[in-house]
Amino acid sequence: MKKKKILIIILIVTIILILAFVIYFIRNIIIINRLHKINNLNNYSYTATIDNGVYNYSYKDGKSIEILRIDNKVEQITWRDNNSNETILMYPNELKAEFIDTNNSENKPMGQNMIDSALSDNTGGKIYKALTTIITTKKIDGTKCYMLKPWVGIVSNTYYFNKDNKFIEKVIIGNSEIDFKDWKINGVTDEIVNKPDLTLYQIVDKE
Repeated sequence: MKKKKILIIILIVTIILILAFVIYFIRNIIIINRLHKINNLNNYSYTATIDNGVYNYSYKDGKSIEILRIDNKVEQITWRDNNSNETILMYPNELKAEFIDTNNSENKPMGQNMIDSALSDNTGGKIYKALTTIITTKKIDGTKCYMLKPWVGIVSNTYYFNKDNKFIEKVIIGNSEIDFKDWKINGVTDEIVNKPDLTLYQIVDKE
């Protein structure tokens, strides 16, 4: 009889643990799906800062432009057209430009790389992230955020998403902090993301 009671207790504890895990997974997958809203937007812009660099990014209907300023000086401009699969990297100070591999993940915009790293960009990846990410809430500079911290893989990375508008606010990678701000929706015009004029630029081969 005593053995039967022990088995019943073990069964009850096991059921509770399974239910807790299921609830944990469902909660995580719901949050991850909500935070992935940027992939459904066709017109937006933001500013990202890391160390002494500032990235201004604008996207509209598959075209984007990313401007990197260091100490308030434009160092690099990256223009992308996902429709024609073109990417141009420009160095205004040297008046040089190069065409690079659009499909290379290293050439994705900073914000997109951070979001894909935290949330993944496919269904299987989202499920994996839901299972291997601890999601809590925390205030960052007075803003309520979801804090995502993986317990598998690169566990030192931490991602913060605004709990209200669901946009990424901050990413901590090692000793570096990347802050995202000035998110704007539907403010990018065609002129902003038009293909740049390379008349004055020397086209160079990628090394």
